[in-house]
This record gives sequence, structure tokens and C-alpha cells, in this order.
Amino acid sequence: MDNAASFIVKSTEYFVPLTDHLNVEQELAKLRSELEYQQGFLNSVMAKLDNERFVQGAPAKVVENERAKKADAQAKIKAIQERIDQLG
Repeated sequence: MDNAASFIVKSTEYFVPLTDHLNVEQELAKLRSELEYQQGFLNSVMAKLDNERFVQGAPAKVVENERAKKADAQAKIKAIQERIDQLG
């Protein structure tokens, strides 16, 4: 959505129309920062899931939670990247 600020809660993206009030450069900077954070978070989750000792030794619920975190981070990364592409 052009001319709107966006934010993500869980994996749902919300838009707030700003018409002429959107500072594109500022919004892009915010989105890039959030993208970098989410990519780092995803990397930390992937490190756990790629560790066979963790996957084999952790309770199933813990592994399941890490897989949910992975899916959530991937969805956020996709939404942020789409928004960057729209603005950029």
C-alpha cells in the first residue's frame, strides 16, 4: 500500500494511511532496520534447529516453539521485503 506506514504484529501486516505525511526515506530506514533484526533473529533460531544435539535432546514442545519462531520470522521478513520493494 503506497503512502502508508506499516507495522507487523505476529505475522499480520497493518497499514496506516498517511497520504502526504509519509517520509519515504525514514520509512525505508525503519524497515531496513527491522529487516536486519528479523534476519538476525532467524539466524539464531536456525542455529538451534540445525544443531542435532538440540533437536534430539530438547523436549518436543521446545523444538516445536523454535519451528514456530522460524515460520513467524520468515513471514515477517517476507512482508518487510515486500514493503521495501513497494517504497523503493
